[in-house]
Amino acid sequence: MKLLLLLLFISLRAFSQESSRVGDNYALIIIDMQPFFVERGGNDKDQENIQKVNDIINNQIKMIEMAKKLKIPIVFIEYESLGDTNSKLKDAADGYDNIKIITKSTDGMLDDYNNKKSELSDYLRSKEIGNLIITGANGGACVERSISGSLKNNYNVVAFSKGIADFNYSQFIYPYDDLYKFTPTCENCKFREVDDAEAVELELALRTQKPPKPSGNESDRNILKDIPLPGKSKKTTIQTTVQ
Repeated sequence: MKLLLLLLFISLRAFSQESSRVGDNYALIIIDMQPFFVERGGNDKDQENIQKVNDIINNQIKMIEMAKKLKIPIVFIEYESLGDTNSKLKDAADGYDNIKIITKSTDGMLDDYNNKKSELSDYLRSKEIGNLIITGANGGACVERSISGSLKNNYNVVAFSKGIADFNYSQFIYPYDDLYKFTPTCENCKFREVDDAEAVELELALRTQKPPKPSGNESDRNILKDIPLPGKSKKTTIQTTVQ
């Protein structure tokens, strides 16, 4: 009897993960871009780090403007009790009516023990979102865990490396290029790392806007169907236990 219950539990868990993605829409996810993480070690005063912070915020603003133009939902994820998202990012999104702010209690936004996991999952389902463009901090902790959890829950993930940083080091790690090595275990999900905001916008424009009327030629009808995002080969990965 115990064995039967265990098998039933495993089957239901697997079904839940594989059925989490319910659509093909996109969302821009901005994780933990709260001043607390940038400032807590005092390393934000370093000139190189100042430039890195400016660069990541500017690149995230580009993604916000892209999301607004293409009418894609923007989700700000905030670690609970650690303050608001950077004011420049909030200002860039101000006036846009397709924004959601969700707190989390764990590093990964889709960790099973995150007390707001269901709020995020329900929101993504309500918008029929199956594709997540992920940016934020920290690259080797909360962002990495959130990407991993997204893949386990059958979401497609694009990691925008110029929108990801790790502030857990005296010299901030930015951009977060070629530092992820994910092999999705879910049957239908994909992971890609991209460093070009214009490339992301081009694909989204093609996938979210009505495509040109095909000429009747078979190759013309299929040309927009499988346009890949340019990604980079994964060279190495870093390990960190700093959260």
